Amino acid sequence: MLAADGSVLAEDDDSGGAFNALVSSLTLAAGQTVTLEVSSFAGQSGGDYLLVIVPEALESADPIEGGALAVGEAVEGELRAAGQLAEYSLSLDEAATLTLTVEGLAVPTLDVLDADGALVARGAVKLEALKLDPGTYTVRVYDRLNRTGTFTLTITSAE
Repeated sequence: MLAADGSVLAEDDDSGGAFNALVSSLTLAAGQTVTLEVSSFAGQSGGDYLLVIVPEALESADPIEGGALAVGEAVEGELRAAGQLAEYSLSLDEAATLTLTVEGLAVPTLDVLDADGALVARGAVKLEALKLDPGTYTVRVYDRLNRTGTFTLTITSAE
């Protein structure tokens, strides 16, 4: 993503292997014009792409309280209304490196928030090698296209 003067505002080379390039937490000024450059991975493949722009502040009129999560657990959920999100609580007694994966939605997305509600991490489909300190976190699952559907959320130790 380039500013009007050609300087790079943000980029993601999708080196994570899940083919889910994502730029998050980018603040643009009102009326700011940007240019989006898209290219194939290492020039090896071409095809369609989907651009989704979502405001940082997520609000769900009817969030689903999914309960508590544990490392090594998989939970299933369903988003029944457009724009709905599911929230889970994750408590860690010690620092951990985790992998969180969500499957089953059109564009499955994960947010991890700290106890104060600040965004710690955001990812499409998978957050790999996420290092978290002891504490309580909120894990949000939603569809970036605001679609409904069933999903499975899995949390495993990456160590």
